Amino acid sequence: MDHIRLPRRASYSCLALFVILFADFSDVQAQQAWPWEANKGKQASILLFGDTNIQDRDNPVDAFQHVLPTMIQADMRIVNLEGPFAGTSKDPRLPDIPHKERWKHSEPEMVKGLTVAGIDVVGVANNVTYPWMSLLKSLEVLRKNNIKYAGGGNNLQEAHAPVIVEKNGFKTGFLSYASTVFPFQHAATESIPGIASVRVDTYYKPVKNLDKPGMGMETMSIPQPEELSRMREDIRKLRSQADVVIISIHWGISDHDAILDYQTAIAHEAIEAGADIIMGHGNHMVGAVEVYKGKTVFYGLGNFVFDWEKMRGRKMEGMAIKVDVKNKKVDRISFIPMIRDDNNNVMFLDPTEGKGLEIIRNIQALTGELSELKIQGKEVLVTTNKQL
Repeated sequence: MDHIRLPRRASYSCLALFVILFADFSDVQAQQAWPWEANKGKQASILLFGDTNIQDRDNPVDAFQHVLPTMIQADMRIVNLEGPFAGTSKDPRLPDIPHKERWKHSEPEMVKGLTVAGIDVVGVANNVTYPWMSLLKSLEVLRKNNIKYAGGGNNLQEAHAPVIVEKNGFKTGFLSYASTVFPFQHAATESIPGIASVRVDTYYKPVKNLDKPGMGMETMSIPQPEELSRMREDIRKLRSQADVVIISIHWGISDHDAILDYQTAIAHEAIEAGADIIMGHGNHMVGAVEVYKGKTVFYGLGNFVFDWEKMRGRKMEGMAIKVDVKNKKVDRISFIPMIRDDNNNVMFLDPTEGKGLEIIRNIQALTGELSELKIQGKEVLVTTNKQL
């Protein structure tokens, strides 16, 4: 491993200059920058990651120590922040979410991990951005550290407001939603702070063979029409303002990798409204990759950094998505597998061998006919021009 020195926060367009000249560095150990396939003429590359939680570390930068060269090589980095920087209860008997056993929020100083890793934008719409007082505390920490966010705010309008980042001559628009929503004071309203939601109704249909005792029922999940309509309108407005539109959605069932009815419905509606990429997360597992009308849906990005005590040592896998932009459009999408090491620090894996190949084979099996995934060099290419 090589040792590098990186600034806490900087614009990384002139990386070498910053590394040499800027003060206030942190010593870290790192993998080499990932050898992505060259893409001549691209305007920029965007990295997307799934569930991210940083807590209980002496130095939060350690969480990213293996992957920093790859992170800072990109032009933009986006994650789902699943753990508000709101501070935690000093009494271990009192979880920070009363109805979520052992849950604890992150201390504000843990944000340093994101700043050093160069995270530009986070989605905050998820099931642990709760209660709203913790949400607002965390948003203030993000603002102070120049990290943009979407998916939460003081009211419905703020929670549904997009982030638009202009870089290298094009605009990237980002919206964040959650379908994993507590039924009380979680989703934002006109007058109450909270997150942007696409809530879902669940129905149970009896099986036809009523003469067979013990048979289960069929489960159906359908997005609430008003919530789905609001999401569509958000995306349509953003489509007119941005060249590339990325939608983050927290959904699914923890520890399950099957695609649920409502997930497909939301993803397809979002694409038809103008989304280019859907980055799904929430089940803490890698999942299928779908190409729908030439646009890409990642149903499960898995975990990135995840320090919550109940997740340490389990659900270790994730995906790092690379989006190349050319001529103000998504030109190429690829990904590599990830895993956390014995110290819970994230690292990238070679998709052509060992554990990396095992993860990719699993993703391909889950994907089936939804898209074509090809190992190309040291990454997996999503063939988006195949109409399915």
